[in-house]
Amino acid sequence: MDDVACNDILDRIRGIYSSSTPEEKSYLRKILEEISDTGHSPTYEQIWLEDFKEIPVTIDTFIESETYLGKTNRCGKAVYPFWRKELRRMFDAGNKYHEWVLTGATRIGKSSTAITGTAYMLYRLMCLRDPQKFFGKKDISKFSILFFNITKDLAKGVAFREFNDTLKASPWFNAHGTFSRSDRDFYYIPEGGKIVIDYGSDASHALGQQVFCLVGTTEIYTSDGIYQLKDLEGSMHSILQYSDHGDIFESKALVKKTRYASSTIRLTLEDGSIIEGTPDHRIMMSDGTYKRLQDISENDDLLTV
Repeated sequence: MDDVACNDILDRIRGIYSSSTPEEKSYLRKILEEISDTGHSPTYEQIWLEDFKEIPVTIDTFIESETYLGKTNRCGKAVYPFWRKELRRMFDAGNKYHEWVLTGATRIGKSSTAITGTAYMLYRLMCLRDPQKFFGKKDISKFSILFFNITKDLAKGVAFREFNDTLKASPWFNAHGTFSRSDRDFYYIPEGGKIVIDYGSDASHALGQQVFCLVGTTEIYTSDGIYQLKDLEGSMHSILQYSDHGDIFESKALVKKTRYASSTIRLTLEDGSIIEGTPDHRIMMSDGTYKRLQDISENDDLLTV
């Protein structure tokens, strides 16, 4: 390691130390002493494991190991050195970067690099014991990983599909989640039901509000009674929903026409009620997980009122 790199590390340690509380400073001193004596710090690992189910591997290990993404890139050999360097710089910087823009000519690895970085962020998020608690979010909140393009078809057919193909080849992701049943349009479902992976082309697909992809005649429960969606179009309403724990709560939602669908899927339930919507509309199952309409079978148990 050259002098410049050593000085950078020392400056980072000084910065962290100076901004720490007295208790945090004592832990930091203990960690540095343990590393100095043995090259290993049990205290550091114990602190990590307070929040993490497992300590995340480095970005290099994530890329190279066949446990993670190694099977998709010849154990890292298919990743350009420039992008490896940029990925290290990004993930070694802690919370320094909030946005990362990749530019340049075509066929230089921008999309693949973005997919690798996104997969690594998903992996680190899934390593947490309780992501919602760690980031100060409500238990019912979900994290969303969204792939956008100029049209939904492009968003689905480019990065979204390659991202899911990448995860499907990874033993770690297979062990910590499942894939939808559709062989043609499969997508990854992380364990725990707290992370959603989707795609879109319009701001409404990502706004912090509920976006319903159901036909206008669908009846929904509101705080004022049961209404058809078409009668609520263009207005905000309190919609009754189930939380992941099975509790009913109210949530404000903007009811709007999101698209003109060329095809829909129609489900008839045992009680005769009907659900009709776009194939990618998610429905909550009785166990709290979600499935898209296109993946629901007659043996599935939907959560109903």
